[in-house]
Amino acid sequence: TLPHHVVSAWSDGRTTMLLGSADGAVLRGRPGQWRREPTGETRSVVTLWGDTTRQFGIMERRLLLFNGMNWRRTDVRGDTLVPLTLTAGTTLQDGRAMVVGSSCDGDTCLPVVLVHESAGGRWRPTAARLPHDMKLYGVWGTSVTDYFVYGAPGEPACEAGTCLFHVVGESAQPVKA
Repeated sequence: TLPHHVVSAWSDGRTTMLLGSADGAVLRGRPGQWRREPTGETRSVVTLWGDTTRQFGIMERRLLLFNGMNWRRTDVRGDTLVPLTLTAGTTLQDGRAMVVGSSCDGDTCLPVVLVHESAGGRWRPTAARLPHDMKLYGVWGTSVTDYFVYGAPGEPACEAGTCLFHVVGESAQPVKA
């Protein structure tokens, strides 16, 4: 049995398995051989992803990066102080990392898609023209110019019940059922 309440999981399919706990730690290993890695945070690690060289975790407004030795908080906002709520991320085939979420001011929310070019580099917004007034909850894809995002059902930006968009270049097209 696991000693902590697990809220997220990720594996590279070979050697690395990560479990995010409700108390802010990450467990690394495999069943029966878990190593607890403190993050310096106390909120739930709600999403984990990565590749063999970098792993990421999301805690609401915080992004964590594992640098090979420990977890550290990473600020994705760049030059802006706009509050962001991050919800999901993925590692693209070319090794770049991408995160999605929203930036809300009162009841109005704008979708946020940021890409991390390289280790030590800055997080930059993509050129995608997504519908306004939508919170993003998931992302996957192959490159910064070919990926999918999905938002919350029932929001104004979702046409005819679909909140899944295919982004090719700067264009975001709804995916119909």
